[in-house]
Amino acid sequence: MDKLTDYPKLIKRILTEYTNDLVCAGVPKQDIVLAFHEPQMRQYTDFAVVQ
Repeated sequence: MDKLTDYPKLIKRILTEYTNDLVCAGVPKQDIVLAFHEPQMRQYTDFAVVQ
């Protein structure tokens, strides 16, 4: 991790792994908001949509 531009990719990867852990633990996808997706893109996922 030598460039500041690498951090958004790292954060997104960590959040994705955390989200997968929540789903595996039995948290319904409808109860999880993918905040790293733009609000208009969330409607295309199986996860919750908050506007």
